Amino acid sequence: MGFFDKALQSGIAAGQKAKYRGELMLLERNMVQRKKKFGVELYDDLNQNDTTSTQDFYASSDRIIDTIRPMLLTADREIRALDNKRQRVIASLEDEQKKREEAFPVQATNWKEKAKNAGKATSMAGTKAKIKTELAMLNTQVNAIKETFGLEMFDALDDLFQNSTALIGGHSSADDATNQIRTRFQSCKADIIEIKRKKLAKQQDIDALNVEGNLRRLS
Repeated sequence: MGFFDKALQSGIAAGQKAKYRGELMLLERNMVQRKKKFGVELYDDLNQNDTTSTQDFYASSDRIIDTIRPMLLTADREIRALDNKRQRVIASLEDEQKKREEAFPVQATNWKEKAKNAGKATSMAGTKAKIKTELAMLNTQVNAIKETFGLEMFDALDDLFQNSTALIGGHSSADDATNQIRTRFQSCKADIIEIKRKKLAKQQDIDALNVEGNLRRLS
C-alpha cells in the first residue's frame, strides 16, 4: 500500500474511531439516565403506597429493606420539605387566578377601559409567570433528589441481588415493598446490561481499528 493510500486509510479510521468514541459517551450517558429513571420510578412506587409510614417498614429485618431504608428516608424527608413549599406556591398560583377573575368581571367596552385592563393584565401575568417559574424550579429539585436516590440505590441493590432474583411471597407491606423494589431493579438491570453490551461492541470496533492501524504501519 502506497504512502497516500495509508494516509487516506488512517484518516478514515481516525474519523470512525472518533464516531465510535462519541457513541460510547452517549451510551455511558444513557446508562446514568436509566439509573436516574429507576430512582424516580422506585420512589414514586413506594411513595404511592406510603411505604415509609408503615410499621412493617421500620420493623423489617429484610436485607433489601435494611439497605433501602436510610436512603429512602433521607430522600423522603428532603422531598416532603420541598412538597410543603410546592403546596404554598400552588396556593399562590390559585390566588393569582382568582384575582384575575375578580379584576375583570366585565369585558372592557371602550379604549380607556381596555388600556386600563391591559396594564392590570400585564402586571398579573408577570406575577403569575414568576410563580410558575418558582414551581418549575421546585419540581426540578424534587426530580433531582429522586434521580440521586436511583443512582445510589442501583449500585447498592446490584450487590444484594447478585445471588437472589426470585420474588418472595407477599404477606406484609414490607414484603410488598421488597417485591416492588426487586421488580423495578430487574427492569433497570436488563436495560443496563443491554447498554453495556452495546458499549462492549463499540469498544471492540475501536480495538479492531487500532489493530488495522498497527498493521498498516508495519506493512
